[in-house]
Amino acid sequence: PREKTAAPAPAPAREVEVRLVHASNEGQSLVLTVSETCKILELRKAAMGRLSESSLPNCKIVKRVGQGFASLLDSEMLKGRREFLFLGRDLPSERSDAVESKVISLSEQNDLLRLLKDVEESLKSDSFQKSLTKSKTPASDPAKARAVLGPLFASACMEPMRKHKLFPVSKKGFDEFFGAVWQCRTRGEIASATQRIERLLGVSAGEWFGIS
Repeated sequence: PREKTAAPAPAPAREVEVRLVHASNEGQSLVLTVSETCKILELRKAAMGRLSESSLPNCKIVKRVGQGFASLLDSEMLKGRREFLFLGRDLPSERSDAVESKVISLSEQNDLLRLLKDVEESLKSDSFQKSLTKSKTPASDPAKARAVLGPLFASACMEPMRKHKLFPVSKKGFDEFFGAVWQCRTRGEIASATQRIERLLGVSAGEWFGIS
């Protein structure tokens, strides 16, 4: 009898380049070489290795949802995607001659804290909480609920942003707002304010502002 020929070994997974773009620090990115079959968790760990970062929560892969961000599941595959948004620690600057991010003075931090407190008060209003409850019906899809949450949050922020005049009421202004909050993440009062806001939004700590 003829011997059965062994099935050919599967071809090794191809390596691909994946670019991480910082979601809140403009001009920062990182290119990693990973297996095309890798999962999001492996991508995060690859970023940790390149950045000499010891904390996995400081390397989040996220997607934009409304005016905020949501973490991708660690079990997700790349699915052909070659660019992802990143939240957490700083990434290298895209320009070798780029200057460091502008240092936010104590006075500016205090202004930012006042803005966050007014946003918090706006989220406590009956009208916002009623709208939030409507967006979270038991049968609603979590992704759809998050998509609704972004515009709701933006609407609640508009009056405080106009009042304080720290950022324009625009997509760019919201990006600057989130970026400034991230830069001030080590100040306890600001980190606490973001956590209170996230509780009012009904999301997990760190899910909206990226500060764990």
